Amino acid sequence: MATPDVFDELNNDELADLDLELAEARRREIAVEHLLFKTMEYVEQRHPGLLDFIEASLQHLGDPADDETKDDEAVRTVARRMIEGARRQG
Repeated sequence: MATPDVFDELNNDELADLDLELAEARRREIAVEHLLFKTMEYVEQRHPGLLDFIEASLQHLGDPADDETKDDEAVRTVARRMIEGARRQG
């Protein structure tokens, strides 16, 4: 992630472009999460066991970052929350 010093060097147009890019990335993430979540619910209702199968695979899930932001457990926590949400909805 960029440090505050990097942001200080950006002009207003560059900051506006960065804000737009971040907003677009957030919107894509929300849409993808929704579609995945609903797919998980749909398949689990028709083929019970999907969520158990996915949950059992989380030990292999990790953060691909190669810098100080790498946090494998944080990635698994996000996945667990999604699975728990699908279980509640299903």
